Amino acid sequence: MSKITLRKKFTRSNQPRPTWFQQSRPLLEREMVENSDKEEAAREKKKAKRNIIVRATPSVVINKILPIEFKNAITEFGGCLKSTILVIAKTLFKTDVKPTEGRLPIPQKEVTKFLRLGEFFLNLEEEARLSTRIGGKMSTMSVTLIEPSRQKCKINLRKWFMNKDNGKISSSYVLVTYWNEVVRRNALKSGTLVQLWAFKKGEDLCFALIRV
Repeated sequence: MSKITLRKKFTRSNQPRPTWFQQSRPLLEREMVENSDKEEAAREKKKAKRNIIVRATPSVVINKILPIEFKNAITEFGGCLKSTILVIAKTLFKTDVKPTEGRLPIPQKEVTKFLRLGEFFLNLEEEARLSTRIGGKMSTMSVTLIEPSRQKCKINLRKWFMNKDNGKISSSYVLVTYWNEVVRRNALKSGTLVQLWAFKKGEDLCFALIRV
């Protein structure tokens, strides 16, 4: 072996490493460990996402066809079947059947979910009437209600405004005055799913309450 080769090997093996390399080596090793930990955490996260079971909240299927027994009840009463409109479908809450409350709220924002474009269960005159005040109180309309038992009764419809915590005002329609009697006669309870349909008898607004 030549002297030149030995000199090169000796030079490479014994050449001291730069000071900056010796100082930065622990830092590089630490960065390598941190990067490895990050990659492992990312792999575990992807694995966890694959194992997640998504449980969708069961949706309530709304039947928008009026039952035949209520079609017959409306016809026998002299109502117009072509005027029937599904106003709202809702699950009754405890406050809906509580005697001290004595009302069935019909939130306006919930009503729009069931109406076709340009459709509403009140005409302009009825809406204007319910939006006026008499003696500081909102006006009421006396309407006929066909109960789940298909018994007919009179009940009052009123518009109700409520101040929300965010400063906005929400509006609802409410069936009041004789609502407690309807609850009692038909054994309505919290958790009962009902539909409220509107229809016209001549020019008069009427309702039919259906237990689903």
